[in-house]
Amino acid sequence: MSQTGVYLYGFAIPDQVRGFAHPGHDEIGAVRVHEVDDLAVIVSPVCPAVFELALSADPPDPHWIVPRAVHHERVLEAVLARSPVLPTRFGCLFASEPALEAVTRQHRELIGRFLSEVANLEEWTLKAFLDEKQAVEALLQTDPTLSERFRKLPAARGARYFMEKKLREEAHSRAIRAGKAATLRLHQAIDQTGVGVRTLPARGDEPSVHPLLLKLALLIPRGKLLDIVGAAEQAAAELVPLVVETSGPLPPYHFCPSLGEPPQ
Repeated sequence: MSQTGVYLYGFAIPDQVRGFAHPGHDEIGAVRVHEVDDLAVIVSPVCPAVFELALSADPPDPHWIVPRAVHHERVLEAVLARSPVLPTRFGCLFASEPALEAVTRQHRELIGRFLSEVANLEEWTLKAFLDEKQAVEALLQTDPTLSERFRKLPAARGARYFMEKKLREEAHSRAIRAGKAATLRLHQAIDQTGVGVRTLPARGDEPSVHPLLLKLALLIPRGKLLDIVGAAEQAAAELVPLVVETSGPLPPYHFCPSLGEPPQ
């Protein structure tokens, strides 16, 4: 249990992170930079047996995993503030520094090329929601057929109630279809800009007031988020208003090359 292994956070550019340090977390030692050839490898000393035991637990213990996963993210965010980074997933362990160095050298060209490619890019997450109530109101005002029927509803409350209820139910069904079409247009508009796009599963997201229709990872030039997303959002709004949220910048997890096999 006392054997010391190496915990890997990711890779960066040496000149930009030389001297970088960050506190550890419990059994994860202090973070440091280990240079291998022309790459900076961000690591901590750790006991592999402790990690392997915890990660193999069934069911996993969130009280153990969550704070360590958050620590992993915080380290990468700190590195990202200084250098492009190729992040590894939480829980990447090596038995020794020579083992880590061997893998790093095996993929040195691939890692270096990726760091160069993302030097002026940022990953952001985009989520598009449908505000159903707002969408229904928009359709009742703008859709030629629905708006005409809405204007012709009787003024008397008793006669109006059931007719308006039925009309709103029809508008709601159209709003759902229009929302899906709007998210497709949003996606297409972003695709046409030529930026990196990955569609992400919405499963596991925190519950929201509005239905989540689309979740994307975007790899975009630094400082261009508002231009790219704003234009795409405007194109989608021609069909029905969407609620668009972005978060980032993040380590480029969804655009990393696989290091599982030797580069070709």
